[in-house]
Order: sequence, then structure tokens, then C-alpha cells
Amino acid sequence: MPVNNMHTRSWSQWAGDDFLTRTSDFNMVPGNIFVTASLNMVVGESVQAAGIARAASVQAGEENFGNYYWQWRSAIYRQGLRTLTVAVSTSPRCAARALFTLHIF
Repeated sequence: MPVNNMHTRSWSQWAGDDFLTRTSDFNMVPGNIFVTASLNMVVGESVQAAGIARAASVQAGEENFGNYYWQWRSAIYRQGLRTLTVAVSTSPRCAARALFTLHIF
């Protein structure tokens, strides 16, 4: 199955004195999509994480992978993926840059 398109999103964040988690929602035309989440830069000695927090698809319905970084997925493939929530968490006085890639089949 050939890849028809690919979209990449990246963002950086810095947590001040508190633990910081930010999410971003994507709504799309339902398609067969493979999503990956990764960290490509970390600063600090504590926890930094990136992952897939939620997804909704024709194949699996509504899925919530949890509110905490240890529950998030690093990759998923879904037929008919229509919504996606990705997240980045950083500990106090730490920074991270996350990379999310959507491979559309």
C-alpha cells in the first residue's frame, strides 16, 4: 500500500515551576493513517514525554489512551481515522520538542 501523503507537526515547550502537559487536536477527513509520536530534543534531568492521547476512527471507534504520559501510545494505525489528540509533557524547569507524523495511505 503506497503512502499518498505525509504531514509532520513539531512543537517545543518549556515548563516553568510546574509540570506542564499540552495537547493538540486534529480533525481530518477519515482515512487510513499511521501516526507516530517522538521526542527529538529534551533539556533537563526529569520527565519529558510525547504521545498519542486520543483517537477516533471507523475501525476502532473512540479511544482514550489515558491522561498520563505512561499511558499514551507512541504509534497507531487506524482505518478511517477522523480525530486525533497528541500531547507533550514536561517536568518543572525542563524543555522538550516533540515530532508527530501522519502517514496517509
